[in-house]
Amino acid sequence: MANCIFKQPLSHAIVRPPDSNFVEGLTAAGLGSPDLSLALKQHRAYCGALRRCGLSVPHRPFGARTNEAGARQLSAWLKRLGYETRIVDIRNEPGLLHLKGGIAALGEGRLAVIEALKERPEFFQFNRDSLSPWMDPKQ
Repeated sequence: MANCIFKQPLSHAIVRPPDSNFVEGLTAAGLGSPDLSLALKQHRAYCGALRRCGLSVPHRPFGARTNEAGARQLSAWLKRLGYETRIVDIRNEPGLLHLKGGIAALGEGRLAVIEALKERPEFFQFNRDSLSPWMDPKQ
């Protein structure tokens, strides 16, 4: 097994390869147009690294966008693996392209969240710490 360190024991990593619309994505890096063939090669290498760490790496080719039906399918699949999930609709949260842009798991039942997500009922069972104002896209 490769030299891999995880804070919590992991057994699965759900991956989704870059879609053909990958080249239409947003970027602020100034590195030019995205290269789909390079992204696919990097994705294969990433999956290989996860496998070398002992993880099962199932591929889940979801649609180009997350939708409620897809989120429910993923939740059902994760539940069968023993995980608890919540569907959090962030479409009306300005500045958030994905949930991880506004929340981070700190471990031991603690989350760091932006103010816009702090009082969402999906997170009431957790201790919630506010992210610094400079990290909050609304401020």
